[in-house]
Amino acid sequence: MHSEITLAMMPVVKTKIRKCKICDRSLKSDDKMVVFDHIHIPIGYCCRYCDTVYGDGDTLINLGNTDKSGIYGEG
Repeated sequence: MHSEITLAMMPVVKTKIRKCKICDRSLKSDDKMVVFDHIHIPIGYCCRYCDTVYGDGDTLINLGNTDKSGIYGEG
């Protein structure tokens, strides 16, 4: 579940990337949105622009939607 909480507000995972691996947009802490699992535990963050989900250490969890087609993939 994506949230409106940024990693700048709630630093729950370690991240070093400065660009999204999928949409190639620049990412600051305010562009990385915290993602929660079904029982509301933070599991990582997503790119604000394409919704690609990353875990701790910038591990790719789920591909985002760069063209806003409504079709998403899995990493």
